[in-house]
Amino acid sequence: MGFRDWWRDRRAAKYHDLDRRIEHRRRMEAAAGVASIQVYCHQDTWAFIHEQAERAPLSLNGTYIPPRAEDVSTTNGMIEARVSGPQLAHLIATMNLANRSGFGVNGAIARRVYSELARVVDAIEPDSDRSRPVQPIVLDDR
Repeated sequence: MGFRDWWRDRRAAKYHDLDRRIEHRRRMEAAAGVASIQVYCHQDTWAFIHEQAERAPLSLNGTYIPPRAEDVSTTNGMIEARVSGPQLAHLIATMNLANRSGFGVNGAIARRVYSELARVVDAIEPDSDRSRPVQPIVLDDR
């Protein structure tokens, strides 16, 4: 590989990273605009999400406000939680950070959670009919 090839690949990677950051910022803004959304996952996944959110640097994500107790229920080890748009935006930012800095199991969990959050948020159309419900976030691949 010559210098030109190296330089071309380096520039392409730089622009790809910039595209991902722009996409991530747009995703957080879309999430912040949601009134509320249902999240379904195993209680261990929920514990991981909240541990990551609570220890995220304040400079990156601001203050994390967890869902109120009455917005979270548990049935057979599965969590059903209603989270607000700001909470969802915070979770997206947190999972992105954990994804980028995590290796092994934590990185794998963060990537899986982030990909599901992203899939659902990307399907949101801000200018659509408000009576149309937002698809729930389901982290259960059974």
